[in-house]
Amino acid sequence: MTWADVVAYLDGRYRLDHIAPGVVALSWRFDDDDAYVVQSELVRESVAFGELFVVITSEVAAGDALAATEALHHNATLAIGALVLDDEERYVLRHGILAADLSRPVLDRALELVAHEAARLSHKLRCRVDPAHYRHYAD
Repeated sequence: MTWADVVAYLDGRYRLDHIAPGVVALSWRFDDDDAYVVQSELVRESVAFGELFVVITSEVAAGDALAATEALHHNATLAIGALVLDDEERYVLRHGILAADLSRPVLDRALELVAHEAARLSHKLRCRVDPAHYRHYAD
């Protein structure tokens, strides 16, 4: 797929938040018990070694929400994407796909998986309790 093919497909299939040269923004809504979660994704074009890649990112947490070693351990469990720090020092889940190998079903699945995993990890980090909160209950 070319970048123009990717943008046209996304624009026809999803409700997009924003389209700009080289980047498309979209959001997912997931049910979470009696509430819902909105998870944003950016889809960007990128060139590496002379080849076009489609890169999907979705924010997880602020850079100080997770120790680097914990992020690396989590990366070892991922089947798709990688947890990285972006230019704004935020943890994002990032997944790149060679555009020449990209099909519509592969793009759809990657978008869904990245958004779900980013939302799951973000929720896990938000719900984490600092052990110091319970220090007055020490034996």
